[in-house]
Amino acid sequence: MEGLIYKLTTRDENNTKYIYIGSCKDLSERIKEHKKRYKTYLKKILNGDIKFSYYHAFKIFDISQHDFKIKIIKSYENITTQNLRIKENFYINKYKENILYKVVNKYQAFENPNERRLKNKLNMRAKRADPIFKEIEITRRRELKK
Repeated sequence: MEGLIYKLTTRDENNTKYIYIGSCKDLSERIKEHKKRYKTYLKKILNGDIKFSYYHAFKIFDISQHDFKIKIIKSYENITTQNLRIKENFYINKYKENILYKVVNKYQAFENPNERRLKNKLNMRAKRADPIFKEIEITRRRELKK
């Protein structure tokens, strides 16, 4: 498979440079998908649907829907999806080290499955210890029984 690493960049009114790092096979299709999801997100928010997922690339569109730049960082031939995501992680971390950018990616593109399970387990334990989370879970279960 062919793949590429790309970045979306924009600046806010304070001239702070924001960057999103992504990977894909077809960049034009991926950008269309980002824009389509962003439009759907805005419609859902206007309708009061707060359950719709917020993708981190949306931060770029929140700042500037039309004035952002797209650049291919690196192209690869014959690369697996897993290896492409590992390369994406490399660039996410590389840009996070650069104080000139605010990287909007919140999560790594690829995590070892064992590390992910352990992290999820620890996060769930922390949530269960939180009284607000307990109340939300009780309410959710009551709603499911109805």
